[in-house]
Amino acid sequence: MLHDVTEVQQIAMPISAEPLNVLDVLRSIPDSVLTIDEDRRLMALNEPARALTGVEEVRAVRSECGSVLRAEICHTERCPFDRAFLHGETVTTFNIRTEDGTPICINTSPLRNEQGKTVGVVETIRVVTHINRLIEELREQRNRVQAVLDSIAEGVLTVDREGRITSLNRAAQRILGCGDDAIGEAAADRLPAEIAGPSSPLHETLTAGRPVGNREIAIVDGRGRTIPLSVHAGPFHDEARGALGAVCTLRDLREIERLADERRERGPLLGIVGKHPRMREVFDRVAMIKDSDSTVLIQGESGTGKGLLAQALHRVSPRHAKPFIKVSCAALPETLLESELFGHERGAFTGAIRDRKGRFELADQGTIFLDEIGDLTPSVQVKLLRVLQEQEFERVGGSDTIRVDVRVIAATHRDLPGLMAEGKFREDLYYRLNVIPVNIPAL
Repeated sequence: MLHDVTEVQQIAMPISAEPLNVLDVLRSIPDSVLTIDEDRRLMALNEPARALTGVEEVRAVRSECGSVLRAEICHTERCPFDRAFLHGETVTTFNIRTEDGTPICINTSPLRNEQGKTVGVVETIRVVTHINRLIEELREQRNRVQAVLDSIAEGVLTVDREGRITSLNRAAQRILGCGDDAIGEAAADRLPAEIAGPSSPLHETLTAGRPVGNREIAIVDGRGRTIPLSVHAGPFHDEARGALGAVCTLRDLREIERLADERRERGPLLGIVGKHPRMREVFDRVAMIKDSDSTVLIQGESGTGKGLLAQALHRVSPRHAKPFIKVSCAALPETLLESELFGHERGAFTGAIRDRKGRFELADQGTIFLDEIGDLTPSVQVKLLRVLQEQEFERVGGSDTIRVDVRVIAATHRDLPGLMAEGKFREDLYYRLNVIPVNIPAL
């Protein structure tokens, strides 16, 4: 039995060097180190251990180890001393706490003499506060990622390189009829063969390392109902491009089919009747853009209802309670059109006996419909471009800048790209007008 620290102080005698002192080695180790004899009494401790325990080395040596370390496993069945001393095991005890609440990790190993006899144990102790903080940050990050995945309408599941399920979002659990209990199991054993079987997109991605996109399949749920799905599988890698596994996205096509049925059954758009697929596309486009303030360019032959569509778009928009002002750009000469659009000041020209608001002012907060926009003269095109860009203008004969909030809907039966090629229509104005194009089919 070791009863004196001097029995373990010298462990080697290098050539032409002084003996290496064990205590000097212990003092140079950044982790806390305790050496404990067979009677569970301390033989030595280094400076980090002194700082951790708060007990000076002179008082600690020959004291019972549990009275010095005072960790929550001391004097309990969880104490690793017997496993290390009697059975020769190296025992790692994770994330326990000292008397003052400091989280530590203890590695307990048998201490043997030159003959190989176990004469005590060595405990290496590391404070793991920063590790616990990192673990908590990783857990919070994982929870945030899971919350994002759970908010996605599509089902998302991941598997590792061996094809074991590593995660499922809520949509995937609902579609596949399984829960968190599937995590860790082989996907081929737990999921339908159409998704994870030998001919599935997931298996192809794992074996070939390439994505498989938008393959339509059908599975049968636990109630015997057929669920049409669009499946996409793709590999994912670590930063070094090493394969980690695969991610599989499941899109439930039942909702798309329901929306398609709704579209087929949808009634007329505010009096505009049309059952042809191309008219249904126009109605769908109106439903998509009705809440936007972007400029709309309606194109179609004369008599196809461009004005009706513009009015319908205004009536279903958030501006429906504000004015809808229509201007026919082909019906007025250039001299009157500019005044009609932007207004004029008294005395601006012969007959201007008072100030007059233009159509843009009258349409403030509402919608202005510029019909036959292809007939605008170049000078009016320039002024209209400024209104579209800046939402401001001056009246004819005036100097005060007027700002308005107007949604512009334009329409034409003419070929604007052809007019641009001929130099009769400004290219920049065309792109300002053609933000949201709507094409009405011929009757």
